[in-house]
Amino acid sequence: MAGTPDQKARGAFFTPLVVAQYLADWAIRSRSDHVLEPSCGEAAFLSAAAHRLANLGANASALGQQLHGVELHEASAIAAKAILIEAGAAADVQVGDFFEHEPDRAFDVILGNPPFIRYQDFSGVARTRSLEAALAQGVRLSGLASSWAAFVVKAARHLTPEGRLALVLPAELLSVSYAAEVRRFLLRRFASLKLVAFEERLFPGVLEDVVLLLAEGTGGADCFKLHQTRNAATLLSDAASWVSYHPTDGAKWTPALVARDAFAIYRQLQEEACEDLSAWGRTYLGAVTGNNRFFSLSEAAVAEHGLSRADLVRISPPGARHLRGLTFTEASWRTAIRGGSAAHLFWPAEGELSATARAYVAKGEALGVAKAYKARMRSPWWRVPLVDVPDLFL
Repeated sequence: MAGTPDQKARGAFFTPLVVAQYLADWAIRSRSDHVLEPSCGEAAFLSAAAHRLANLGANASALGQQLHGVELHEASAIAAKAILIEAGAAADVQVGDFFEHEPDRAFDVILGNPPFIRYQDFSGVARTRSLEAALAQGVRLSGLASSWAAFVVKAARHLTPEGRLALVLPAELLSVSYAAEVRRFLLRRFASLKLVAFEERLFPGVLEDVVLLLAEGTGGADCFKLHQTRNAATLLSDAASWVSYHPTDGAKWTPALVARDAFAIYRQLQEEACEDLSAWGRTYLGAVTGNNRFFSLSEAAVAEHGLSRADLVRISPPGARHLRGLTFTEASWRTAIRGGSAAHLFWPAEGELSATARAYVAKGEALGVAKAYKARMRSPWWRVPLVDVPDLFL
């Protein structure tokens, strides 16, 4: 899953062959199956599918009609075709946006590793198309949803009733709030759901845990099954041990990762020795700038841009490295400033902007800061909503 800066910008991280083959072997049951890889990259899944179909006795000359791919990036699509031809297979690979792709048939199998682009970078027309595609399936995704979420929903639309969906997904499927609608959709749409979780990161150099989703049939399910393994190598050598988990509606699926007896002990400790934070006070996030590098300024940056004190608000710098004692005082703030911390927030006074503030706003526009999601959602884009001064940093 490690890649070039261009691949990372597109959320394109290519899957280990052993994982692609594992998913293809599970999903493809017949030599006549039609397979779609909706974000085919450089054909890892299509290659695995060709290998699986050949082992099942498929006619090599027919693979061009059975294997289908969609790829947004033209160079990757060309590479995919070349790789398949070199391997003695062929596929119908189309260049385009999967969220606009309307195939003229349903597929027995859909395989892939959807692009993973966080909401901050997933914007404009691409985001709008993805949200519309999910909504067409009755799934209303949050504005915080990453690109993979709509991809899962759109892919399911193109399956035959008894078809199989096998995807590599971020492990945040199990836990994040915006994925609650995806979790509900999967349980509502498929008759059987299985997940494979890894103890080690599957993609070296990428700080993202993943799970494998194996879904099939229609009609709905009241539970999913989970298998935990160490890494890609043990994926094939482990004797699969599937544990069923019955989630409540919309709840996180992470408790499935904990053994039942261990989770019972956790619940008991929670009830006997813990209390909710709400018993201590109201909890809230600090100010969300949308771009800390632009809005949070050190003393040197303030001087560089000629900003006046009227254009600034004093803040506890982003992060927590400076929060080492029981208090954060005036003296603590001055120590942070002397150490070069970004302890000023660009926040011009009400009224007409000063010349230096106008110049700094123009700089932000030139850098694209104004186009970031959080900035676009407020007016004016450069005024960060402030929050109450807290009694406690947590």
